[in-house]
Amino acid sequence: MIKTNKKTKQYSKIATALSLALLASASNMAYAEVLNSTTPITPQNMVKMMGSGVDATWSEVPNKIVDYTPAATIAFANKGFKHVRLRLAKDPASATWAYLDEQIQDALDNGMIPIIANQSHAFEDNPTAQTQADWVQWWQDMAVHYKDYPYELMFDLIVEIAASSPLSDEPIDQLNQAYEQAVTAIRNAGGYNDKRIVIFSAHKRSDATRMNQLDIPTQGNGFLMGEFHEGYASGPSTDPTNPHYYWDGGAAEIQLMTDRADAAVAWSNATGIPIWEGAWMAGNYNKGDDYDVSRQIAFVNDFIAVLNERNIPHAVNATKKFYDVSTNSWTYLETVADAIIALDISGEVTPPPAGETIIFSDDFETGALGAWAVSGTSAKVTTAASFEGTYGVQLKKTTRLKATISTLGYDSVNLSFSAKTDALDTGEVLKAEYSIDGGSTFTTLVQVNNTSWERQSLALPNEALALDNLVIKLVLTANRNNEIAYIDNVIITGE
Repeated sequence: MIKTNKKTKQYSKIATALSLALLASASNMAYAEVLNSTTPITPQNMVKMMGSGVDATWSEVPNKIVDYTPAATIAFANKGFKHVRLRLAKDPASATWAYLDEQIQDALDNGMIPIIANQSHAFEDNPTAQTQADWVQWWQDMAVHYKDYPYELMFDLIVEIAASSPLSDEPIDQLNQAYEQAVTAIRNAGGYNDKRIVIFSAHKRSDATRMNQLDIPTQGNGFLMGEFHEGYASGPSTDPTNPHYYWDGGAAEIQLMTDRADAAVAWSNATGIPIWEGAWMAGNYNKGDDYDVSRQIAFVNDFIAVLNERNIPHAVNATKKFYDVSTNSWTYLETVADAIIALDISGEVTPPPAGETIIFSDDFETGALGAWAVSGTSAKVTTAASFEGTYGVQLKKTTRLKATISTLGYDSVNLSFSAKTDALDTGEVLKAEYSIDGGSTFTTLVQVNNTSWERQSLALPNEALALDNLVIKLVLTANRNNEIAYIDNVIITGE
């Protein structure tokens, strides 16, 4: 038997990683695109970029941290995964940087969006004033350390709060307070953090039906994303007496998936904050592991179909199930990973005009109104309202769309959109308005009543600048259901 020392093993791993890296660079695949954006990425555009992702254990589990090489990231990028959720369990934050710096850079260099996610065990298990302060400090330190990293890097405040955690006790005042403190600390950390996307989730295992109990952090600055888990973070169950997790492809199970996803979509529509499914498993790997591969792929098809119908990006849990970092090779579940990627829905991102930064945009191609708070009679994304692409939004009678944005740091801001109206009476119009007092009072920018498509381009006045909560409203003022406005391609830019 030939024995190898640790240094020989380390050199072998490095050689393997370099070989895979050379093979990757020779193959002109999409994963070779380096992510290095110095322009803020709106959450609406980010969810289009995220597609299918994966939760990583190589940032969390000690032996996986030791075994990790860039070959692992390259393998997942080559497969087609678009983002990686790097879960961290070490305190303080500085204890992670020796390996996390490398893992984040590997993701960026290979076209994968990196997400730092805090396991928050000390705070979650014992939520005292001290553990809360320590958790906020962890995020402040992390934000300072990565303040100049590209805008593709996102922060996920808590991986998942257990149903049994005191933080899940309702009302969730402490959790809301902690989110407010953490987001404020991140925003004050300098660099790109004022417009870096921060992700937050509800209690009781990121329950979509409880997202309406979340307070929106006041320093969100329009760069927030909501996370939910369908309930399959540990996989589906084979036990038919467990109705919450049981799956066998029946209509009742698919309806349960649908109801949970729709609860998240409803929250997104009400708040204007895009959503992401942050953790799910294709099999019951941790609880019996008796789903064969064919059954896992059938679950993948049903589950992702529900998310795809709502244009929701997602991350499968977890890398160690599909890939062995100690040998840099795929496991027998590679075919499940292939099935996930075969259903990827990442879409085109609206490019910013030359010299301008996109603060907000919605071309409605997601098929949903997740970027808007909706009120009034009827707002519906439909092909009948499309000016370009497949979808636009149709408003009937008296209906309002509102979006809250930040204009901090811009010398000028411009709102543009395409619109037309149908069957409006004299005095009835589609109006674009803004509010500088959080939505209490509004000022009209333009009134539209034209039966053919026209592009509106509107410079906001100086009083709308340097605000972190400017409200933009598009409102139809009519009194009958056959009186309609059509809107498409809404873009707000700043310079």
